[in-house]
Amino acid sequence: MQPNARLIALGMASITKLDFVRDFFEVLKQENAFDLVDILTYHGYRHNPDDSYPHIERLRQLVWSYKPAVVFMQGENGAPSQAKGTTVGAMTDQDWSELTQAKWDLRRMLGDHGRGIATNLFTISDIHYAAGDHMVGINSKGLLQTNPDKTIKRPKLAYKAAQHVFSTFDDQIETLTYVKPTVSGKTVNSFAYRHKKSGGSLVTLWSGEARPAEEYAPKPTTVTVEGQFKTPVFVDLLTGKIYEIPKTNWSKTGRTHTFTNVPIPDYPVLIADKGVLL
Repeated sequence: MQPNARLIALGMASITKLDFVRDFFEVLKQENAFDLVDILTYHGYRHNPDDSYPHIERLRQLVWSYKPAVVFMQGENGAPSQAKGTTVGAMTDQDWSELTQAKWDLRRMLGDHGRGIATNLFTISDIHYAAGDHMVGINSKGLLQTNPDKTIKRPKLAYKAAQHVFSTFDDQIETLTYVKPTVSGKTVNSFAYRHKKSGGSLVTLWSGEARPAEEYAPKPTTVTVEGQFKTPVFVDLLTGKIYEIPKTNWSKTGRTHTFTNVPIPDYPVLIADKGVLL
């Protein structure tokens, strides 16, 4: 009835149950039914969101060995914004705050985006579970804080951070899988992008060595990347602030740009051609 519909499976709570996935696709293979799966979804929470990707990559390689066209989607993921003992759900065995939640969400969004994984943030507002639900209490993973009567109280820091990502990474921004930025820091993650119309470049950067922290000293890092940076700027995706990069801190040889002493925090920031952001 809907020939253009795409079918989504499986909503997996785990990203390590490869035996289950293999059995599932073996049945599809026997039934000649690979057309029943267009998108595969999973959850899989980790205190350090970057720790998930080795498991996800193994999962992708297994699924693609059966059907290479399957798109992967992060179906449910987010971080709490409250201290342990005051909130329920995944990862509530450790203390969280609105700051560490926002950092975690940024890392999940752009870690997924850089790898071509569709993604969802769980959830738009805090959830109040009552007696009879599968848990009781407030799940504080919402981007919006709620009142006891479940009305919206206010946006959290993560809401603003998500706005900065969504307003920047629209359908004009394409991921450049063939461009690999070179960074001096071993723990720094990086992905390269290009604005389709202007040709301007963007690079996402963050330190993924540990779970997001309340206090983190940014790592001075040298970044080398091929692209177009007519007027390079540094963008803080947590605050939304844009900073000029002093000419003494960058150089160009052909299309290769080198940026020095770039302060890389434990959440994503950008080096971007200023024209892309206008």
